Amino acid sequence: MPRFKKHFLIILGLSIFLVCRCQKSDYLWLAGYDSQVGYDSSWGFYFGTSVVDFNYTPANVFYDSLKLNFDNTDISFSDEMGELIFYSNGITVHNGLGETITNGDSLGVGYVQLEFFPDIMLHGNRIPQGMLALPYPARNNSYILVYSFYDTLPSFSIYCRRTLAAELDMSGMQGHGVVQGKDLILLEDVLAGDLTAVKHANGRDWWLLVNKRNTNCFYKILVDASGPHSLSGTQCLGSNIQYNTIGASCFSPDGSKYIYQSLSDGVNIYDFDRCNGILSNSTFLPIPNTADSGWLGTGVSVSPNGRFLYVCLTKYVYQYDLWASDIPGSLEIVAIYDGYKSPLGSYFNTSQVGPDGKIYISCGNSETVLHVINKPDEKGAACDFHQHSVQLPSPVISVPNFPNYRLGPILGSSCDT
Repeated sequence: MPRFKKHFLIILGLSIFLVCRCQKSDYLWLAGYDSQVGYDSSWGFYFGTSVVDFNYTPANVFYDSLKLNFDNTDISFSDEMGELIFYSNGITVHNGLGETITNGDSLGVGYVQLEFFPDIMLHGNRIPQGMLALPYPARNNSYILVYSFYDTLPSFSIYCRRTLAAELDMSGMQGHGVVQGKDLILLEDVLAGDLTAVKHANGRDWWLLVNKRNTNCFYKILVDASGPHSLSGTQCLGSNIQYNTIGASCFSPDGSKYIYQSLSDGVNIYDFDRCNGILSNSTFLPIPNTADSGWLGTGVSVSPNGRFLYVCLTKYVYQYDLWASDIPGSLEIVAIYDGYKSPLGSYFNTSQVGPDGKIYISCGNSETVLHVINKPDEKGAACDFHQHSVQLPSPVISVPNFPNYRLGPILGSSCDT
């Protein structure tokens, strides 16, 4: 066999391995809280963990007795067969057996958790998209946990002061797992807390962008074979939007777009270069008038084909066409809250693309339902939005925070190694 052909097959095989290694990483979704309560006759339902299992078609939904509570910070990770490996609420990391992993407690704990909101230690951190789990490049059974550490300003408003990381070695402690290098400081500034990530164009490493709160500036974190590290400086581009206390972000499934949402101002859309992590060509979407939305929940997701952006804002879900020449002018309202309560109010909050290609939306408060966009690749009403269509066995606040683990390399790109 000619040498170049042999090398090509090796590289192709490695690329396939890297993609397949994470093929079902997001197949088990966990959510729910007050696991110590169990059945509550006054409410008429169980408290604890609801599981959505995408190893089945349609997804199997059931109750589990896992003893970990999830507020807004919520991650889980499964192996290539879709079996649960570990999960976390931003404070504690458990393995698939439900055990607290060695050194996997009290992540990023400070004044807020111990004094200001001590129930966080029981219920988990309250930052939507406040944690991510990423496979450690070139290391088997090792993962990088990236998470936000938050503090209070003198006015007692909450802000994130640091972005932290830890290494999770699931081969340690005879396969029960051990957390190493806990609370490694990656960034320290006045930061927005939502975290999202995308595969580097080499198909192995990871990019994260972290917004400097109330600015249009972003820090850049690279996770490679040497671990997670922040790159010097920030990139400032697009409209300067105010974060307040709630925001959301996501990458498009192919990683070519980065979306950043602020509930008070609007949405910035950027082109993203997966080789160098650089943003370009910003487009601003002002938030439509939502004076009747009361408390504000927020979430953003892009359809699997990369065409449609869905923006959740408490009582409304908006669709924008990212392929349109006039993206702001492509706005369509695809859902208006219908008043359903289960038991408090099934509003529209954080969203996540599922392994089945549908988009699932949490309610942001304690509800026993999720909303679903069944055909997110379709325009307008054809996206088939169904409110409160997934019935859960227990009330939940969030959906887990996942990047696109199945995204592969950009073959032939300038950084294809």
